[in-house]
Amino acid sequence: MKRNWAYLIIAVLIMSILPYCEEDTGEPTEEPLLIEPQDSTVFALEPPLFIWHSYSSAEGYVIHISKDDFILGELLLEDTLEDTTYSMPENVFEWVLNGDYIWSVAPLIGSDRVGWWEFRSFSIDKPPLELSLDSTYFPLGLDYEWTYERHSWGSHYDIEGEYEWDEIDTITITVADSTREEDTWVFYLEGGAFRDGTPFSYQGDTIHIFRTQILVFGNYKIPLLPQATGPKQTNEGLEVIYEKDTLCLALKEWYSYGPVSDQTYIRSTSRLKGVGVIRQFYEDSYSGHCCGDEQNIEDRLLYFIKDGDTIWKCEDCP
Repeated sequence: MKRNWAYLIIAVLIMSILPYCEEDTGEPTEEPLLIEPQDSTVFALEPPLFIWHSYSSAEGYVIHISKDDFILGELLLEDTLEDTTYSMPENVFEWVLNGDYIWSVAPLIGSDRVGWWEFRSFSIDKPPLELSLDSTYFPLGLDYEWTYERHSWGSHYDIEGEYEWDEIDTITITVADSTREEDTWVFYLEGGAFRDGTPFSYQGDTIHIFRTQILVFGNYKIPLLPQATGPKQTNEGLEVIYEKDTLCLALKEWYSYGPVSDQTYIRSTSRLKGVGVIRQFYEDSYSGHCCGDEQNIEDRLLYFIKDGDTIWKCEDCP
């Protein structure tokens, strides 16, 4: 009889504990199974569409895509969203390199990212891009030449006095060499540089193109046909404006070096389709305690020569 009472007491204790054991602790009780793309799917022409099952009590999801290895590989993208589908943006698919990638999804419960349980691989194998720059605002090719009339003027002052200068010269910028690796092109310039290229490059420059994007002002990757941004103020970033058939790019920067010293850089180009830079401007002005200077350089295109033929010349050029 005593043994029966003991069993009864144990049963009551177990029944009283079970509700606490079954209480929702907020931890996942199911895995967010990935649906598409299947493992090892190859994408050549269209960007991937990622689909996964919904997860009970999830307030959102984090999708993570990296190259070659999920933990140690280079991060391609990571995004937070509420939906259970994600389409890789066209602009990302355009510039991403061919290769193998790993993707996974983690649900969000509260502010916590709850585990990566399933991983899948996919590959991007885009066909080589046949690049034709002659119909863009950035025509480039071996032995292309641009001859400019350069107008330089400015002033300088300090405690010993001041002076000014105003000079006219001629420069020729030439594409001396080019290389290609997968869908990346590099063009090497000699004789000068375009003002929307590498900052403060004078004797030559290197232009980088990534599929349908080009690096400008040393730090901005834009499409070969960029969208207009409208006018920008100093230190607001890249300015893109279209004036009839001309693309105008500009960057205005200002730096402070203390209570009485500051420096301003302005660089701008005007580009014509199939011709390139027809006018460019550079300003460097500095003012400080008892000293200052201002340098201005404006280039006006005289001739554009391609394969030995003059493709374009200014209206008043012989």
